[in-house]
Amino acid sequence: MKTYTAKPAEIDKKWILIDAEGVVLGRLATIVASILRGKNKPTFTPHMDMGDNVIIINADKVQMTGNKRADKRYYWHTGHPGGIKFRTAEQVLESAHPERVVIKAVERMISRNSLGRQQMTNLRVYAGAEHPHEAQQPTVLDVASMNSEEHPERLIMADEIKSLDALKDAVAGAAASSAAVAYDADGAEAAAPVPRSATRWAAPMPPANAKTPLRASGSSRARAKLSSTARTSTRISRVRFCR
Repeated sequence: MKTYTAKPAEIDKKWILIDAEGVVLGRLATIVASILRGKNKPTFTPHMDMGDNVIIINADKVQMTGNKRADKRYYWHTGHPGGIKFRTAEQVLESAHPERVVIKAVERMISRNSLGRQQMTNLRVYAGAEHPHEAQQPTVLDVASMNSEEHPERLIMADEIKSLDALKDAVAGAAASSAAVAYDADGAEAAAPVPRSATRWAAPMPPANAKTPLRASGSSRARAKLSSTARTSTRISRVRFCR
């Protein structure tokens, strides 16, 4: 079977609309970069521009985890000595062009060559909720629901994990209760056995009056190295003394 390679006439570009309000910047950028490259299509060809056109609105309401909003910096240089300058992500989001944060995040996930620059032309980012592409009838992609904790698949997985943990706790409790109620040969209740995990790594304690043995001085190679160093230092001191 030959490897399929898409031809320019076979590439079908669609229009996708994404609302960035409340979406984490990194997760949004990975999804958009994958769509721009066309990796979401079964006919993906690495050297062809076969990605869809992406429209992002509400770029000024994108979210960042941790302290990235205040700590993340965007550097540039004026070209003069000592001309390094920077702005934080918070300053850029509060400026006149907050969409530059989203554009830069997606650009850094695209190949840095002529193909990557061509794919970046398929991205349109707007700070507000309005865009001039209604005539293209873009398809809405709800990225916020894909990354939220209320995703139905994640809820199902969480329920399965909770039921599995409950089953493990029940088995552990039954084993502990059966081990605690043990009797010896005479019919009297015996002490509960000590778990194996508690004694696996336990080392025997030395007696209180035992003396700690002295540590070995090292290998023969280390002693030879130490003696050579001592002879060298003695020779240097003799030369200095003669001078």
